[in-house]
Amino acid sequence: VSNVAGNLGALIPVIAILVRRLPPIRHPSTRVLKLFKDFWLYCVVFGFVPVEPQSARIWPTEWYEGVREIAIKSPYLIAQTNAKLEMRELQYTSAVRNESVSISELQELRNQILKMSIRSSDIAAYVAKMQFAQITYLLSVYWVETLRVANSPEPSLEPIMEYLSDSDLQKDKTGMWQCICSVGDSVFARFKDVMQRKPKDEKRERELENHTQFLLVNFNHVHKQIRRVADKYLSALVDAFPHLLWNCRVLWSMLDILQVLAFSLQLDPNEESPSLQIPGTPYTIHLMDSLEAREIIVKDFAA
Repeated sequence: VSNVAGNLGALIPVIAILVRRLPPIRHPSTRVLKLFKDFWLYCVVFGFVPVEPQSARIWPTEWYEGVREIAIKSPYLIAQTNAKLEMRELQYTSAVRNESVSISELQELRNQILKMSIRSSDIAAYVAKMQFAQITYLLSVYWVETLRVANSPEPSLEPIMEYLSDSDLQKDKTGMWQCICSVGDSVFARFKDVMQRKPKDEKRERELENHTQFLLVNFNHVHKQIRRVADKYLSALVDAFPHLLWNCRVLWSMLDILQVLAFSLQLDPNEESPSLQIPGTPYTIHLMDSLEAREIIVKDFAA
């Protein structure tokens, strides 16, 4: 195994140089997505990820540095189409088969995900029933998204919300959505830490405003789970940066969103639900199907 790991690990600095020249990969082909999924699986299995403490790392430093660079450009580890089917087929499409892993190795991987979770008690029952392919997928998402947010020049909450907004993941019966939500809490904690360490200048202020606008829009998402997550992140962001409450752009965005939501009450709910643009932002809000549901959204946001 160490020979295979050594041969694969030696490729990491080369891959890092290649992706350094590329823009972030946002719409990968099925083949490219599979290659990245396999890459992150091997990183998890062979320990190419920068675990703490540093004394636990057994590979050359440049390999860990390469993995950080690759995370920044890596596509989200979720299919653009039919994630439900993909979740069901994880065990068949994984580069390493479930049956080739011992019970003790599987338990060690389960322990890893629980150790990295902020609220491990919430997901322990789900994790205990998960097989190798599911656990390594979760660990892959954890590492690619925490490393992305920690090393990107402009960290963002959009990637983790992309996973959480996937309707097929939300319907998954094995608790995968709840586990990704727990990973999301770890990603958010890292994101908050990165933002707090940035110089307190106008650039950081613009970034904080944009993140707040993004969360305000998601606070009005059609899915209740996403509204709850956005609410939780908004509260934590305002706790960390209280001045956002009276920031001019944030206040304008709140009023703009409220105006758009109020306008939505005048639209015929029997027609196809449109997405409405929020002025001064790149974001849109997709409307609920019924007038009653739209009224509840307006009431919640105005509260």
